[in-house]
Amino acid sequence: MEPPPTPRPPAPKVPSTVSQWRASARDCHVLTKNPSKLECLHPGSKLTFKEYLSMRIIRRVSNITEFPDRETEGRAKEMVKGD
Repeated sequence: MEPPPTPRPPAPKVPSTVSQWRASARDCHVLTKNPSKLECLHPGSKLTFKEYLSMRIIRRVSNITEFPDRETEGRAKEMVKGD
C-alpha cells in the first residue's frame, strides 16, 4: 500500500489592500521586480503566488485638475461626457 500523498500547504491569502499587497510583495522579494525578470514565469493556470504579486499594478489616484492647454482640456471634457 502506498503512503498518502503529502498535503499541499494552504494557499496564501490574496491581498485586498495596497498595504497588504505591498507587504506580501516585499516578503516574497518581488516588490520591485518586473515579471519578465523572474527566474520562471508559469502559464496562467499554473501561476504562483509570487508571480501573481509581481504582476499586480498599483495606480495612484490622479489629482490633475488643470490641463496643459485648452485643446486638451476640451477633448478630455468631451470624453468624460461620452460625446
